[in-house]
Amino acid sequence: MNHPDGSPRAATPYRLAALGPHFAVHTHVPGTVPSADTPWRTIAELRHDPTLLRDRMDATRALLATAGGRDPQEIEPPVAASAAHLGLIARLTAPLLALTALHDTVPSADPESVWWRPQPGATFPLSVPADHARAVTTSPAPPATTRPDPPRLAAVLLDDLAQFLADTLRPYGLHPPLAWGNTASAIHSASTALTTARPHEADRLRTLTVHLLAHPSLRDTHNDRSGPAFRRRTCCLIHRAAPAATGRPSAALLCADCPLAGR
Repeated sequence: MNHPDGSPRAATPYRLAALGPHFAVHTHVPGTVPSADTPWRTIAELRHDPTLLRDRMDATRALLATAGGRDPQEIEPPVAASAAHLGLIARLTAPLLALTALHDTVPSADPESVWWRPQPGATFPLSVPADHARAVTTSPAPPATTRPDPPRLAAVLLDDLAQFLADTLRPYGLHPPLAWGNTASAIHSASTALTTARPHEADRLRTLTVHLLAHPSLRDTHNDRSGPAFRRRTCCLIHRAAPAATGRPSAALLCADCPLAGR
């Protein structure tokens, strides 16, 4: 189906959208823009166009400041960088994990072929190449006897997309341990949400999650546990944007997997 101007129309596979906004994904014909009537950008443009990343950082700083009742200039650059990175990597992780676990397919996704529409928040529209995602719209989930492809998902999600984001945001104060801790947290959160929504797929999800978290870039970022016991080893820093942040946050200001919890 095409848009009235002749460009391929983006589609939202129901099977992912039904899981929630973090999992919903549009599709496009490889090598094309998802649609011409909205300002889609590639993930790669975060590095190629400094203005795009700077605008994302400014928007993130403004959101954090508003939530904490603070002046945007009070939000430290590493805090804004971490929050921006966590929103981006979590948005990329959720649909890729769902496609692999529930539909036994990994899109041919890389920074040049994944498109997004910059807008405030962490559920911005996302579009992946349609070569794989088209099947998600029309075919049922794979038989229980099939197995997902953890190495391919790790190559696409970690070696390509996550590495790109970590490198791109490093000049803004996002050090590698923090970037990869955010990535591990995003994987655990997406896996937990999917397991809750699709408990009969728990074994497949665990297989994928364990493989991803054992990746060389991630194996030292967490406590090697799953479920509620999962803890990352680096703090995302977002608590520092809270009202009257002192560097000694209360438990109410910490994420569920924060290494500072319980100290």
